[in-house]
This record gives sequence, structure tokens and C-alpha cells, in this order.
Amino acid sequence: MTKPQPEENTPDSDVRTHVEILHRLAAGIDGILVVSTFHASATADKDRPGTVTHHPVGDVEGMVAAIAAHIDTPHANVYVGLQVMRKGLARGKRGTEADIVAVLGLVADMDGDTGKIGELPIEPNLILETSPGNGQPFWLFDRPLKPAEAKPLAEALKRATGSDNGTADVTHVWRVPGTLNWPNRKKLERGRSPDPVCVTVAQAWAGELTSVEALTDALASWSTTHAEPAPIAMGDLPDVASLKVSPKAARLLAANDVGDRSAHAASVAEELAFDGHIAEAALALFLSATGDWLARYTTEERAKADFARCWTKHGAKHGEQRAAWSAMAGRVANKPTPKPANDNRPSTAIDAQTLLSMDFPPVAYVVPGAIAEGLTILGGRPKLGKSWLALAVAIAVASGGPVLGQHCDQGDVLYMALEDNRRRLQDRIRTLLPSVKQLRPDLSRLELDTEAPKIDGGLIDRLEAWRLAATNPRMVIIDTLAMVRPAKKKTQDSYEADYAALSPLQKWAGEHRLAVMVVTHVRKMEASDPLEMISGTNGLTGAADSILVLNRDADGPKLYGRGRDIEEMEKALLFDNGRWSVLGDAVEVKRSAERRQVLAALEDALGSMSPADIAKVIGKPKANLNVLLTKMVKDGEIVKVSYGLYAHPGKTGKTD
Repeated sequence: MTKPQPEENTPDSDVRTHVEILHRLAAGIDGILVVSTFHASATADKDRPGTVTHHPVGDVEGMVAAIAAHIDTPHANVYVGLQVMRKGLARGKRGTEADIVAVLGLVADMDGDTGKIGELPIEPNLILETSPGNGQPFWLFDRPLKPAEAKPLAEALKRATGSDNGTADVTHVWRVPGTLNWPNRKKLERGRSPDPVCVTVAQAWAGELTSVEALTDALASWSTTHAEPAPIAMGDLPDVASLKVSPKAARLLAANDVGDRSAHAASVAEELAFDGHIAEAALALFLSATGDWLARYTTEERAKADFARCWTKHGAKHGEQRAAWSAMAGRVANKPTPKPANDNRPSTAIDAQTLLSMDFPPVAYVVPGAIAEGLTILGGRPKLGKSWLALAVAIAVASGGPVLGQHCDQGDVLYMALEDNRRRLQDRIRTLLPSVKQLRPDLSRLELDTEAPKIDGGLIDRLEAWRLAATNPRMVIIDTLAMVRPAKKKTQDSYEADYAALSPLQKWAGEHRLAVMVVTHVRKMEASDPLEMISGTNGLTGAADSILVLNRDADGPKLYGRGRDIEEMEKALLFDNGRWSVLGDAVEVKRSAERRQVLAALEDALGSMSPADIAKVIGKPKANLNVLLTKMVKDGEIVKVSYGLYAHPGKTGKTD
């Protein structure tokens, strides 16, 4: 699906679109995006630092405003990286590699005016033209990477594209479309006009993302086709006519009036190493140079000696980088080393040692402790209030507000209220919001729908269309399962039908690291295990990542939860005019309620009471009270006046 573009290609719209892309890629990551402004100088080698601002993931408006504030500032160049930095970064600091939480993509710095431009190993998702002849192709990852995973990819991308050094630097920052590119001294010396040019979008983003695995394979393929030739004994140098030379290396070899000869020789050696030549081939090219710099060596031996020095210091490292890249390529792609031709094991298999070396992003929680990425089933009795709870979760996530005693990070939510109509939805939302309009949160991130296709009849396509259109997709709620579940096939048993009904939703949620919550009913019959109360077979609970059960017993309503990424919990709840609130852990709340009952019974008594007397008054079994009474005495809440007799402290004059 093509992502809709702004109606007009204006600088303001380009800035906003670019910022929205970054925040969408960073959705669900706990960190900040950084805007950096540098002031171009016509006299200094480097730009002067300016303003640096930090923006939480989701703060599109604040980030757009920070960039727009400098669009018309003379000599101000604005940059944004493809990194999410850690929270708590010192004010005014861009951060270093150690501060990076996630790398969202890579960019090749293709400078046509310096010859640092070559072929692209894989189709980019977005291309910016930073100035005439200079561009920056963007590869936007389908999953965030750790810096250690992204670095070998960045280094390989630099080698493959022949681009500038910034390509290999995962901390590098990049220009923003719609802002001005002001030239600094070095660019002016290369003949650039002193007038600024607007950074434009040469190829707009169509909504596609680059698979990390696909980029890894493309770069690994490039590395194989550009492998170093077999080593040649020193002294037996190859014929330079058989060696391919990059445009940049050819210019360096033919350069005249270079100034510092040794510095230029180092540049030649490093470029030849970067191009993939082994030492002997590089030396042959070095000695074949036509530029007048080579003639400044008094003898060929001195030229060879200087080459050896430069190669050791500047050239050998590129060979080491290529070796490191080859070793890490499989791990970066999170897949095992290619199998031998006679290995018949499935391609999905992986050895434990490789698995242990992988880094995976942390689980993203939509409601901390209760709802995580993946598929969650919310079951509850009819008319108990599960739809009220689902709507409260939707509002909290869409507005970045509280629910179930937890604060939610803001994001886009799709709520499919399939048993409601728009009028009823409006009434419910108004009930849950403050009565004063000025205090109501912005709910523009909450999309509502009262109709949906079946899971096997287009629902996944509907969800994918919403995901691609949303700026920061976080959660989908489907209320209820009965409205979207496929019909059972004649060839399926009940367990198979239940599992097959939910598995497409679980797979889609997992692939995109989104939370999908499906509301359903529970059985009338109580069960020792709350999960057994979900209506249907174990196929439903088996397909889900987490289960929430909303139930009511003699002690009041409770929410029970268990899942692959949430700890088992049971909360005592209070329902009041459509609003659910958490009283605390159910066990602690129950214990507190029983203590209050015991205290009330002793306070009303004419004298002391035995456990049997107390049990009769509060309607609890005597056997359940003995341990509680002992604890209450220890805590000083009641007094044991004699063996088997208890009293309220106020009735005995004792306080401990």
C-alpha cells in the first residue's frame, strides 16, 4: 500500500512527513529522537554547534516545531539521525554510540561533487537531494537494530556504495527535507555557490520498509563479488592492466600539486584498501601512479617503504573490517550460518550458540504489567463491563493517559466495537471523559469502527491498511471475537477450529510488534484455573500470547492475567459509572476486607470473642480465621485477652 503524501510539496509538509516517518519507525521504543542545528561557517573547517533538542517518541508536533524554528535562520543547517537515543540524555547533547537505544535505518552519503558515489546494492526506500548532484538514499529497517548489529551493515554499505565516511557511522545525523543546505568553507572551496539550496525529496517514501535480512544478503553478495584476489608473493606484483580501479582511486593516483606527499600517499593506500585490493595489488597501482606526487620519491624503494607504512596504518584496517563483516553477517540477520548442501535440517533451525549471540529488542508493553505486544484475549461475563474496560484501554493508549493504575505511552489505536453503534460509542466515551471539555484529552489517535470482515475474509488486510496509514500504530481492539471468527470447517475438530481462528491475528501482531486485544465471553461455570473459563476449547488460549479474565465473586470484581510476557496477576477492581479502577492485589484487598470485618465484629461485641463467635458474625469459616487472628494480634490490630479470646484494643484499654 502506498502511504498517502501531503497535498502540497511544500517545505513545511516535507518536514512534517519526514518527522512522522521517523516517529513511526521508532514506535514502541522507550527513548528520544534528537534534532541538531549547526551553523555553517565560511571561515572555519567545521560548522559551529547550535541548538540540540530532545523529543520523546511520539512527539511529532514538538519535533516539527524545533526544526521549523531554524528553517529561515541564516547559515543554520538542521539534522536528524536515524537513531533512538536513551532517555535522560544531558540537555543540549546529541549523545554518542553508547547512548543509542536503537538504529532505525541507514543512509548512504553520496557526494557527487567529491566523487563519493557509486552503485546501490539494494533499492532504497527514500532518497533526498541535498544539493545538485548530491543525494542521500535511506534504507528504513523493518525492525530496529542494536548499534552492534547495525555497525557492520553500515561499514559494508559504505564499501558497497563508495560513499562518504558518514555512511559507516551509526551516530551520524542527516539533513531534513524542507530545510536549507548552507555551504561551509570546504564546500565553498570546491566551487559551491554561497547561496543555500533547499533539501528536497528525490524519491518519496511509498510505505515500504527494507528487510534487514535482504540488506544483509545484498551486502554479503557484494562482498563476495568484490572479494580480495588470492595473495601474491611480494616482489611478484600483478599487471596493473588487469586491476579495476575506482574513479576516486584513479583521481588520487593521477593527482598533481597535492601538497603534503605523505598525507596524499596515505589517502591513496586507504582508498585502494577500501576498494578491496590486497597489499600486492595496491602496491602495483601505487607505483603506477601518473601524478607528480610519486616522482617526489627519490627511489622506488623509498616509495615502497612509504607505501608499507601507510598500508599498515591506514589500509590494513579495511581488510579487518571486511573479515568482521563476514563473521557477523549471519548474526545481524538473526539467522543461522548457511547450511551445507547435504544438510537436510529445516531452514528455521538454529544452534543454541548462535541463538545466545543474538540481541532482541525488549518486549513493548501497551499497558505495563497487563497488556504487551502480541495477541491478548480479554474474557468476561455478559454485562459485567468488559467493553467498558476495553474502551478505557483504547482511550488511555490513544491519549497517553492512565488505565488499570498504569500510565500508557501514547500511540494510534484502532477500536472495533462490533456490537455497538456510533451513538452508543459516543455516549460511552463521554461517560469516560471529564465533563469539562477543556480537560478532555485529544482523541484524534483513536480510530473507531463498528463493522469488520471475518478473520478469513479480509480482516488482516483491514488491519494492515490501518497500520500503514497510522503515524504510530500501537494497538488494535476487537470487540467481540464472535463477530469476526471464521465459521468452523467440516474437516476441523473444535480445538483446531479455535486455534485456526486466532492464529492469523497472533501472527500479524507478532510480525509488527503491535498489541491486539480480542474481547470474548467466558463460561457460566466457575473453574479452578481462570483460563479454563474462556468460552471455547484450549485452542483459543493456546493461540494467544496473554489471557485476561474479568470475573466477579463474593469478594467483588477481579481481573486475572497470565501470559508469555506478563507475570501472573490478580487485581481487585471497582466499577463505578463505567469506570474501572484498581483497588490492589486481590489477595491483599481480600485480607484487608476480612481484617476490617473482624475489627467491626470485636468493636460491636459486649466483651471478648472466640474465633467461633467471630466466624459466625462475619460469615466466614472458623478454620480460615485462626491464621488471620494471629497476624492481627502480631500487628497490634486486636488484643488476645486470654487463651482463645480476642478483643478490640479500644475495649481493653490496650494499644499494643
